Amino acid sequence: MTRRTAARVLVTPLAGVALALLPGQAAQAHPLGNLTVSQYDGLLVAPGGLTVDHVEDLAEIPAAREREGVDADGDDRLAPAELAAWARTRCDTAAKGARLVVGGTARPLTAGSARAEVRPGQAGLETLRVTCALTAALPRGEDDRLRYAPAAVAAGPGWREITARGDRMTLAGADVPRDSVSGRLTSYPDDALSSPPDARSAAFAVRPGGVAAAGPDEAAGPRCRASCRGAPTAGRRR
Repeated sequence: MTRRTAARVLVTPLAGVALALLPGQAAQAHPLGNLTVSQYDGLLVAPGGLTVDHVEDLAEIPAAREREGVDADGDDRLAPAELAAWARTRCDTAAKGARLVVGGTARPLTAGSARAEVRPGQAGLETLRVTCALTAALPRGEDDRLRYAPAAVAAGPGWREITARGDRMTLAGADVPRDSVSGRLTSYPDDALSSPPDARSAAFAVRPGGVAAAGPDEAAGPRCRASCRGAPTAGRRR
């Protein structure tokens, strides 16, 4: 039986039960369950522009459902070009579905870089991770108020997290944290697995001035030690 055939068999209403009953697989099971699609949006406000670090983490069952669409030539292998094309589509969808309002005016977002990773999962299946850089222009040198709502990449269960920080800009009154408690969907805190965050929007005031951001990984926050469960170990990257 090929991997594609196996995926078709397992992607049924009983798929989650089938995976849960397989012995010896718990070590690689997705910490949030094999039916989940999680997303993270890290907002970075800089003079003249907003960058959104958009990440999607698809557990085994949604990844298996996507696999047939990714494997365009039907050879049961996800080639680099196929992963790149799929990532581009996901990122374009994320940009079009997101909503950004600056001082009462809606502003479009554009998808820049797009990358997909295949990671080992449970029962011989794989998980998928997508990272996108979304950008939008902002007025320069003005105090303003921003509201951001990410695209809903899935209707089912999952971890939904938003963070916001400034780069030479100062944020005030933000209703989301500065740092990611999950390390951008790489290390999920144990005490939040039964009730994961469900952030659907972020709002805050912003004004010019402030320290420069240290780098794109700063928003990941401190690394978890004994109280987190990581997503399946990274495999191929495209």
